[in-house]
Amino acid sequence: MKREQLENEKKRIEKALRRLEERMQKSERVEEFAEKLKTGIEKRRKTILRDIQWQALNIYNTLTNQHVYKAFRINPDTYEVYVQAAKPRNSSSQA
Repeated sequence: MKREQLENEKKRIEKALRRLEERMQKSERVEEFAEKLKTGIEKRRKTILRDIQWQALNIYNTLTNQHVYKAFRINPDTYEVYVQAAKPRNSSSQA
């Protein structure tokens, strides 16, 4: 009878071990998916920021004919906006 109890206990432990291994595999897949999702979201966020920068410059240029800015930049961490000045036009051709 003792041997039978040990066999039953062994089977129960092996079954529990298989379930645990399956859960670990699922957990690893979920972690991989979450990492890919984070990477995709960050890539999309950067693309959107780049589009906003370009659109801001285009809108500015349509509102004024001065074109004093070469580019708009948005800090992706703080969302602060920076402008890059265009090179001044050379007006010394009146000699």
